[in-house]
Amino acid sequence: LSKDFNLSRGQLDFVKEKYKNKNYNGIDEISKNLEFFSQELLNLVGLVETNIIKLKKIKFPKFTQIEINNFIKVVDKIRKKFPSLNLYMDPLEIDGSDYHTGLAFKVFSENLKELFTGGNYKVFKENCIGFSGFVENLLKESLLRVDNMKKIFVNEDLSDNFKKSLQRKGFIVVKAIKKLNVSQIKRNARTHKCEYYLVESKILRTD
Repeated sequence: LSKDFNLSRGQLDFVKEKYKNKNYNGIDEISKNLEFFSQELLNLVGLVETNIIKLKKIKFPKFTQIEINNFIKVVDKIRKKFPSLNLYMDPLEIDGSDYHTGLAFKVFSENLKELFTGGNYKVFKENCIGFSGFVENLLKESLLRVDNMKKIFVNEDLSDNFKKSLQRKGFIVVKAIKKLNVSQIKRNARTHKCEYYLVESKILRTD
């Protein structure tokens, strides 16, 4: 947007501050068109499922359109690879550190604690991508769920679909590295401290 509207340093700082506060008041004094695109983008904050369709319908100026196209490609890839993921978008999220260039992301737990933050950045003109983790939040979230964890030991030839069905039931799946018989499966389940083991599609307790 800065390139497309040839913003001065002062104008850019003003616009960025407005975006941080999620409003576009006063941007019309720089450019009516910039105000229009700012309003359109700020209105797209929310679930990707509905807002990405709206984003694709907007025709942006040259440099902004390049960034939008890149954003859409990445989002489409994530949606294809992780169709059940709750994905949210904020086209005008401002990184307070001014560290990232291009796409940035945050990962939240089910309890809305921020677990990871990261994105694209440059080092000596080299394009990179990385993230930082919030260990304290990760630990708290792990402790919240530890009592609900169920471990099940399964044979080496378990299909991916069956494994996913077990995970949907709340199991942590521990898989053998080679084909085992029933007694070996049960013995390995106890070794790996699994409360359950799987034999011929039946879930059995180790005790």
